[in-house]
Amino acid sequence: MGYRVNFLDNEKVNAADLNAVAAEMGGTASAFKDGVLYGVDALNGISKNLIYKGVSRGCDLVVLQLVEDAESHIKIGQGVLFMSDGKRVEIDAEGIVLPFMAGTAYYVWFSHDIISGLVTPCCTTEAPKGDYVLLGRITVDGEVIVTPEMAVMKNGFLGRNKTETFTFSLEGGGSAEEKLLYEFKPAQTGYNRVILYSPGQNGWQTFCGMVEIETKEAFSVMCRYTYDSGWSSGYSGFSLTNNEGCILAGIESSNTDNNWHYLYLRPALEADGVLRIYRKLVRTTIGGTSYVRTRSVTAILC
Repeated sequence: MGYRVNFLDNEKVNAADLNAVAAEMGGTASAFKDGVLYGVDALNGISKNLIYKGVSRGCDLVVLQLVEDAESHIKIGQGVLFMSDGKRVEIDAEGIVLPFMAGTAYYVWFSHDIISGLVTPCCTTEAPKGDYVLLGRITVDGEVIVTPEMAVMKNGFLGRNKTETFTFSLEGGGSAEEKLLYEFKPAQTGYNRVILYSPGQNGWQTFCGMVEIETKEAFSVMCRYTYDSGWSSGYSGFSLTNNEGCILAGIESSNTDNNWHYLYLRPALEADGVLRIYRKLVRTTIGGTSYVRTRSVTAILC
């Protein structure tokens, strides 16, 4: 039971240790070979240059026992985290068990002593300070609030190593002006992109799109069953590229105008950390009408 920190001073390091770090960050798992001398600081510097401190995977928190006015215990589950200097901490399958007293709020975190280089798991009533990675909190009622700092790649291409998914119902029709549909609060931070997709309803208004959160660059495709329009039978495809964060989610009638309209969804992860879904209709030059339909939409933050 316990944990292991890689690349400490005066510690023997083998190729397996190096390759474990490379694989963790999406690199080539066989890039390092035994028999080659690597400096400890330089090795940790590789991780430091690629990834911000935080949890890479796992490290879940579970209260093993909660006893009033007596010592209780919380377990840090199996996982991997990185410290700010690039040290990789791997918690084994048995995890780490730390004591706490019920009835008092605690913080669960890993501390890094920048002088000695030691990394230590902590469960304290005082908030973390110095160089640390926060895993979560224990409330006075013994509830575990898992709010880990997540290890985000500094390379924007790799993005996060986790995703969050939300679903919502999209009704047809509506009005031209942009309106807020839904709000979702992600459990984590640091996402780069949001993906929206829907299988439609029995093949009607199927779409998929992606928005870059920071730049608002967006691309989407939609397949629309056109038999109901009166001018064709079968399917027609549409695509949309823009810098306004908009995804094409349908072509249909509005509640007040029978002519066709493009239905746009605009997902936005805003400064307060809330994912908001907006919608609007824009009239097209195509004549005719189209039945409105309700379908399920999935939003993925990644």
